[in-house]
Amino acid sequence: MTIPLSDSHLIVCFVKEGRTMEYIQDYFCCDNCSNRDFKLIYNFSIRFYGVNFSDDLIYDRLTDEIFQCTKCLKTFTKSAIDENLTELKKTRISRS
Repeated sequence: MTIPLSDSHLIVCFVKEGRTMEYIQDYFCCDNCSNRDFKLIYNFSIRFYGVNFSDDLIYDRLTDEIFQCTKCLKTFTKSAIDENLTELKKTRISRS
């Protein structure tokens, strides 16, 4: 049995080996529109820089991951989402 508390919380109950088990699932939600659906966007780039021992340029290939809300199109970095999920965890643990 699944019981939605809100768009950002879900309680799921199930029976395992004759015992009722329960877990709570919290979702990262967009702080602009409260949506919890995102799509992954990749940015590819090359970064050039000089070094003091050569006249040649050195380069790095970079891939950035950005997560975009499917409703309002606001973007989030992976680190911003991780920080928010850490706060959700701290909030949930302090309530228990």
